[in-house]
This record gives sequence, structure tokens and C-alpha cells, in this order.
Amino acid sequence: MNELKPAPSNSPSAYAPESVLDVYLRGGRDYIQGTQIIARIAETLPEAHWTLRRAEFARITGSRVAISETIPGRDALGSVEFLHSHEAPRRFFLVDTHLPAPRRDDPLGIHVLRIDGSNPPDSAYVFDGVRDIEDMLNVLVQATKGEHERRFVGCHDIWLTGFRNTSLDTGWSGPREGVVLLSLFRQLGAAPQFQTVWMFEAQGAERVRIASGAITFAYKLGSRSDAP
Repeated sequence: MNELKPAPSNSPSAYAPESVLDVYLRGGRDYIQGTQIIARIAETLPEAHWTLRRAEFARITGSRVAISETIPGRDALGSVEFLHSHEAPRRFFLVDTHLPAPRRDDPLGIHVLRIDGSNPPDSAYVFDGVRDIEDMLNVLVQATKGEHERRFVGCHDIWLTGFRNTSLDTGWSGPREGVVLLSLFRQLGAAPQFQTVWMFEAQGAERVRIASGAITFAYKLGSRSDAP
């Protein structure tokens, strides 16, 4: 993929058409979901047998997102890395185009429910409705957000910041339903801003592992007026 070459203005011609992802504002959200970004990049990979390894989101945006395999000089949002069993890893850098993203009334289509009786350090969530990698990513995000709300009463501005050491097949062939196990590995920061790292494992029938790794979040605690 060629390096992005910004034009003088933020117009569609400022970016190669193939580099701009088909992402959108879902429902009432005012930001582009990280799960959309990862899934749309996965769709650009040339063949099967790729797995998501790592994702980093430095900040969020409500604009369309472009990708480059060279480090952008400006407007960087983060990066996403994929591994292949027979090819070199591919790392995509995310660029804020500042172009308005379309809005779509598009429900997630998944169901995630905490299993009663599961308690820290490990919590379990059942899920169904998974059709592809984007759905599985959304399951992980919804479960982890739910665990933040349960453990850190009064928390808000809960944002996905990335994935680490992840094994998740981009050509999803897993089951539509299963269980996600979550364990809080680390919490850093001081009021009002915190960061968390959670270990996760998604299981299908007979506890067969279908995905694993670490998922990271940022959140705030205290009155919303405390936010900078």
C-alpha cells in the first residue's frame, strides 16, 4: 500500500480511495468504533490465515479514517497489526482524514449477558449473534465495558484503547455463541483518569478456545466536570 499523500485541503481527493475505510457513526455515537476500524482493515488483507495481534488507539475521532503502512506525519490515531503463519506481519497506521463520516442506524446485532455468580478475579459473559470478526470484537468490548461499570461504580467515558498479544482469526469461522472469560490484570492511573488491562478468553462449545489475548481501556471516575 502506498504512503498517504495529503492534498492541500481535507477533500476526498486528499487520500487514495483504497486507503479510506468504510466506517461510520453507528446510531447515536459521536465516534468511530475501534472494532469497525479493525474489521475494515482485516477485509483489505489479500487472503485467509491472518490473525489480529495488536491494536493501539491513541485517540478517538468522529471523522473517516484512512490507513497507511508508513508512519503518518500528522493526524495519527494509532495502529493495527496482523500476523500470518507464512508471511511477514503487516502493521497499518491510522490517519484522521477530518472528513465527515456518514451516520447509520445499525444495531450491533449481538447479545452479551453476564453469568450470575461469576466473581472477580474472573468474570464470565455469554454471547450470541456473532457472524464475523467485527461481531466478536464487539462482544469483547461490550463485556469489558460491562465489567467496568460493575466494578468501578460511577465510572464514565469508558474507551477501548487497544488489544495486545491477541489471537483472533480475521476470517471468522467460530461459533455464533459462546462464553467470554475476563480477568482484570492491571489498573494504572489516579483519579479521575485510569487505564485497565484485561485478559480475555472466548470459548465455544465444549470450552474450545476461539480467541484470547489482552484488551485495554481507559475510563474516568468522578463527576464529569472533572474531565479535562
